[in-house]
This record gives sequence, C-alpha cells and structure tokens, in this order.
Amino acid sequence: ILVADIDRGGVFAQVIGTLDLLDTRDRERVKGIIINRFRGDPALFDDGIKIIEKRTGVPVLGLIPHFSDIHIDSEDGLPLSAQVDPGRDLNPASVNIAVILLPHISNFTDFLPLEIPGAVELHYLRRPRSLIAYDLVLIPGSKNVRADLSWLHETSWNERINAFSTSGGTVGGICGGYQMLGQRVCDPHGVEGPPGETKGLAMLPAKTVLMQPKLLHRTKARWRQSEHSVAGYEIHHGVTTSTEPCQPLLHLTERDGTQVNQTDGIISPDGKTWGCYLHGLFDLPKFRKHFLVSLAGTRLDIKHALGESPVDDRQRQYDLLAEHFRQHLNMPALYAMLSNENQLKVPGSFHKMDPGLTPRRTPSTASEQATS
Repeated sequence: ILVADIDRGGVFAQVIGTLDLLDTRDRERVKGIIINRFRGDPALFDDGIKIIEKRTGVPVLGLIPHFSDIHIDSEDGLPLSAQVDPGRDLNPASVNIAVILLPHISNFTDFLPLEIPGAVELHYLRRPRSLIAYDLVLIPGSKNVRADLSWLHETSWNERINAFSTSGGTVGGICGGYQMLGQRVCDPHGVEGPPGETKGLAMLPAKTVLMQPKLLHRTKARWRQSEHSVAGYEIHHGVTTSTEPCQPLLHLTERDGTQVNQTDGIISPDGKTWGCYLHGLFDLPKFRKHFLVSLAGTRLDIKHALGESPVDDRQRQYDLLAEHFRQHLNMPALYAMLSNENQLKVPGSFHKMDPGLTPRRTPSTASEQATS
C-alpha cells in the first residue's frame, strides 16, 4: 500500500511518479493507495482520486483527514513539543530535568514519559549552560558514541556535567550515555568509524568496548535501590565492564522471554550517578512515580500530578489513531486483500464508500491485528 502525504503538496507527483519509477515486479505488488493528512472538504478531492486511479490503475483505499489531537511517539526526531534550550528561568514548583541534546542522539523516546505537565519540566539542552538548578541531568543514547563523547569534551559540556555532579546533582545515562559516563570507550574493530579510543567523563568506574554484532534483547528487570519492576529493550554494540568493585543498578530477571539472573549498569555509592543499557526505563508507571517523587524529595509534593502520563495514555492514543483510520479507509477491501479474496486490481473501490461497511469489531486474526 502506497501512502502519500498530501499536506506536503505534490501528491500526484508522489503517487504517479513513484509508481512510474518502480520496475514491473515491484509495481505489481502495490495493491492500494492511501492519501494521508488531507485538509478541508473531502468532496473537493473526488476528481483527484479519479485522476490517480485512472493514471495508475491502482485503487485509492482512503482519504485520511489531518488530525492534531492524537498524540503518538515521534519516530526519528524530537517531538514538536520538545523544549530545546529554553531561555526562561526554571520553575521551582516542578521537577526540572535536562537531557543533553547530543549531535547523534538516538532513542530519545526514553524520556517522553517524563513530560508530565504540572509536575515535570523536561528540557533538551544543546548549548552549554549551568545545570545547577536542575534536579537531574540525563545523557541519552547515541548513534555514534565516540563522536558525541568528543563533542561533550570539545564544547565543555563535560565540565558543566561534572560541576553539576560535584554540587550534588543526579546524573543518569542510558545506553550510549552510560558508556560515556565511564572511563573510556574503545572501538578496536572500527564499529563506529576509524578504530581508536575516546576518554570518557570518568564519573563511573567502567570501560566499554564496541563489538559486533549488535546485542538486541527485550528485557525485564528490577531497580535494585527500591526493587521496583522496570522493562524495556537493549540495543547496543558496547560491552561494558567495571574497572573496580561497584554496585549494579539493575537486577535482570528476563531476556527475550527467558528467565535470567544477571545485573546491568552501575550506580555510585551515594546514588547520585548511574547508568544502564535499558531503553524504556521510565515506561512503567509505578517505577516512574517512585523515581520522580524521590527526585522531588521533601521540596514539593508532586504526587497529585503523577497520575496519567504519556506512557499510561500511549495505548489509548494508538486506539484513537486506529479508529480514525477505520472511519476513513475501505476496511472491507483491505481485509479482502489480506485474505486474498480480492486483489484490488479494479479502480473505484473507494468512491462513494458506504460508511456502514466499516467494521466495528476487534480483529481476530494475526493479519487483521497487524493491519489495525
């Protein structure tokens, strides 16, 4: 199914041009077209649909209206709501968290659960500045750890982060950020570029060696300080080992559905500096609430504001998105395609579609669930 974004303009060139450029074998695999993010009266695009179907011989399965009230995670870029290098003073009535905006930042969705209006101010900081007024500084994952680590040194972010830590601030690192907090990151096989070694921030007693292949796991664990459950995924090239006796941060209980009894990460003796490989660390509501209340301490009471959060609400947002698509797609034609009852080679399946045909049932088969 070819999906075209009409909001960007040039939708006829997108659809007709794409199909014209495909070789015959790939073009025959395109069984339907969806026009996404349409603004205005759908009837105004009836002629447009006829033109597309006539020129391509492929049916338009739906015209999806633009929406602004369904909130799902951004895929490969900061959300539009992200506060980057804000100029205003921090709110003393909030828990204030800074995420260092690395040039090669990845997996930034780790921190979306911490965006809680009325309780947490989450800032992404690119330009070096004083961190003293923040409660927590987080170093995120990276697509190129050694390059971003060098950037921290070159911009003097390393000095700012160390000053914040020395003053009693809490610093955390996830995946690449965890590696940067160690003594050094070694790349003997040239995984990220020319082989070599880069000095770390030296805030945790650890060293990392980048290796092939990449490690991938769905993981469950417990936060050892409180025994709260956490869950997420691991995706990294690095193998991190301690350089002296230290306290692990997580007790791993399950990997890829198999029970394990392992540890991950390191936490400093005072509990103020920590790092681990677990993406999605803040997703589970009970741990997130415990973590944020611990950060706030007795300074303020934020428990009342920590009810529903973006992650608690995440499934509801995907349900809203699915229902929005069901309202505006020819679902019977789509289900028929999946079951090979109809190869959809005849244009016109979308025109004058009876809205009553749209199914209002829970998909029962794996293919239907995937579609929904």
